[in-house]
Amino acid sequence: MNVPLPTHWWPGEGNANDIIGGANGFLAVAEGFTTNMTTPQASFPAGVVGQCFQYDTNGTAFNFGTNTCNVGTNDFTLAFWFNTTNGLQRGLLGKQIYPNYQRGWSVNVSAGLGISATLQFAMFGTNAQTSTTHLGSHEIADGFWHHFAMVRVQTNCYVYMDGALENGEHGDGGGTFASAAALIDFNNVAQFTMGGANGTPGTVYPTWYRQAVNNGDHYDEVQFYNVALDADQIAALAALQANAFGPPLLNITKLSNAVRLTWTTNAPGYTLQTNSSLTSPGGWGTLTTNYSIIGTDYAVTNTIGGAPRYYRLRK
Repeated sequence: MNVPLPTHWWPGEGNANDIIGGANGFLAVAEGFTTNMTTPQASFPAGVVGQCFQYDTNGTAFNFGTNTCNVGTNDFTLAFWFNTTNGLQRGLLGKQIYPNYQRGWSVNVSAGLGISATLQFAMFGTNAQTSTTHLGSHEIADGFWHHFAMVRVQTNCYVYMDGALENGEHGDGGGTFASAAALIDFNNVAQFTMGGANGTPGTVYPTWYRQAVNNGDHYDEVQFYNVALDADQIAALAALQANAFGPPLLNITKLSNAVRLTWTTNAPGYTLQTNSSLTSPGGWGTLTTNYSIIGTDYAVTNTIGGAPRYYRLRK
């Protein structure tokens, strides 16, 4: 599968540099943040591929310039990995000037279809008729890494999660893929921003948007394409990055009457399996999919008896 090179690529390897397009980012206070926090803080722990962006204080943002991601009426794709346990509604990434209907787009944590926290891709024109959104259909605030792709195809917008198109609520409030009434020109003077709200200083933002309560949010491999990737390309991109370093190491620690099994959270998509015999290939089965998180590891505690047990990770 041929996946083109992105126009911009922010891998989060210890900094906010764009390794392809040169649109390097800088730390900033999220626009519209309403507390007295004045020192944004971020770090770069282990991510899906190498290091990632971690937000260490609420109201932190990275800005990447006003010309970055100005695509006019062209199609585009924004792809990234995201990990959080925070279900509050808030802005994540975008190039938009508030109030609404100022020609821009944004990726937000939102609610819909009985889901408390999913991703929303919103495109805004100069009025409500030239605006549309697409909501995801899965919970995202679960502490696991997920790959997302936001795709603009002319008047339509689509959300992909972990390589698959989300079957969520669209701009007409139903399950269909509604479209904006007109093609939107997305060239504007807003910063392309990752984290919190973006837009014009002094603007009165909606309460949910100006929260910027993003302490603990993680982003990795943020990529912007000046084309609309198709479904196969998005699936291939997610799989390629998820398997960048092969299967993770499964650590087994003996407790009094149990074992604790741990593996890194920067290897998403693996299932923990168990078997009572190495000579019985058909005996492997899923132990559990209910993983806790200890530090930067997934963790499972399994009670054991006298018989031997064997464990492995599989996709």
